Amino acid sequence: MLVTNKLFDPATRYEGAEFVANLLPNARLLTVRGWGHTTLFSSHLADQAVALYLLQGTLPDVGTVYDQDFVPFADATTTGTASANAEMQARVTPTMVPNAVRNSVHIKKN
Repeated sequence: MLVTNKLFDPATRYEGAEFVANLLPNARLLTVRGWGHTTLFSSHLADQAVALYLLQGTLPDVGTVYDQDFVPFADATTTGTASANAEMQARVTPTMVPNAVRNSVHIKKN
């Protein structure tokens, strides 16, 4: 079982993820050093690790921590312009979904 959580998640505390990972036999905790709720699409490395787990059953190494790719609530005065932040996010987000995941998704047409 793979458990993922951000260090600074306002909705689900990191301590809860540690507890769950320790509770489940053979579970692994993947940590994203970042802010906001859920890890999906916040770290392309974490997304790749999740995809590897879902597609191949491969767990990341014990103690794996990835940094968040962008800060969701960045102050434009300290990190550049708001448009520059939006542009960076637009460039990063598509790379977070590995091709293996894209190719395995089948949309049923009616």
